[in-house]
Amino acid sequence: MKYFRSKQVKIKNRKLLENYAKFMIQHRGVEQRTAFGNALYIERFMLWCQKYELEFKALTSEDIFRYIVNSYYDKTRAVKKNISGSLRSFLRFLYLTNRIKKSLDEAVPQIYFYKNASLPSYLSKDEIKALLKAPDLSMESGRRDHAMLLLMARYGVRLISVKSVKLQHIDWKKGVITFPAVKGGSPLAVPLLPDVARALLRYIKKDRGESFFEQVFLTVVKRGTGGNQHAKRSLSYCNHMSQFKNYYNKAGIQSSQKASHILRHSFATHLIQGDVPIKNISDLLGHRNIESTYLYAKVDVEKLRSIANVWPVEAA
Repeated sequence: MKYFRSKQVKIKNRKLLENYAKFMIQHRGVEQRTAFGNALYIERFMLWCQKYELEFKALTSEDIFRYIVNSYYDKTRAVKKNISGSLRSFLRFLYLTNRIKKSLDEAVPQIYFYKNASLPSYLSKDEIKALLKAPDLSMESGRRDHAMLLLMARYGVRLISVKSVKLQHIDWKKGVITFPAVKGGSPLAVPLLPDVARALLRYIKKDRGESFFEQVFLTVVKRGTGGNQHAKRSLSYCNHMSQFKNYYNKAGIQSSQKASHILRHSFATHLIQGDVPIKNISDLLGHRNIESTYLYAKVDVEKLRSIANVWPVEAA
C-alpha cells in the first residue's frame, strides 16, 4: 500500500506508517484518501520523534504537549484540528497494538470547529477566466491541467472526482460525462459542455495515449536520474496540490486559499447569485444535507440586505 511521500523522506519505521493506514481502512472504516491524509500528519510526527530520538514506548504526555506546541505554530484552526485528530488516532493505534503501555490520546487537546462560522472564499468570474488561462497549453502537463481545472470550474466537482473519471464515464454520443460517487454521495451525470469536450479531446488524443490505467488523467512521462522514463500512472491524492498554487500565482489571484476546493465554492456562489434554487445547487454539489448548501447563501450580501429589517429611526 504505497501512499506516502518520496523515499527521500527517511522514516525509520515506514512499515508502521503503512500498517496504521491499513488499520484505519480495515478496522475503522475510513476512506483510503482519509487514511492517506492522516498518514501524512503522522509522518511529520514520526520525523519529529526521530529528530529528538524519542522511542514510542517511552513517550510521555509532556512529549505530546511539546509536539503540539511545535506543530500548532502559525496554523489555521482547521489544520490544528486535523493534526490533533490524526495524532489522537495514531496514539490509540499504538496502544491497541501494544506499542505503548499507556494510552496517550487524552494528552492531545480537542480543537473545536464551529460549522458555518466563516464565509466561504470564492473567485470572481474574471479570476476564474485568468486561472483557466494559466496552464501552458504548449505542454502536456498544461493541457491536462487546463482540462482538469475546467471540469472543476464548470461543474463544481471536487478534485478527487476529476481524478476518478475514467474513459468509460464519458459518453461522447449522448454528450454526457459522469463523475463517480465520492464521500458517500451519488454519481453525478451532467451535459458535456463544448469547451470541456474540446479540452478533453485535445488532451486524450494528443497526450494521454494508451495505458493500463482507466482514469482519464494520468501523470506525465518523465526521465529519472538514471535516464529511464517513468511510465504514466493514475494521479495520486497529493498530485497538483503545489501545482495549482503556481497557477493561482501566475494568474495574479490574491486569494488566501489557493487550492482546488475554492473552485467548488465559486461555482456554488455564482449559482446563488444567479437566482438558481438552493435545492438545485445542493443536487449539483452532491450534498446529502441541504443545510450544507445554505452556507453559500451567506455570501450573497445584496440578497441578505433585501430581507433585512430597516433599523427604526425615531422621528425628530
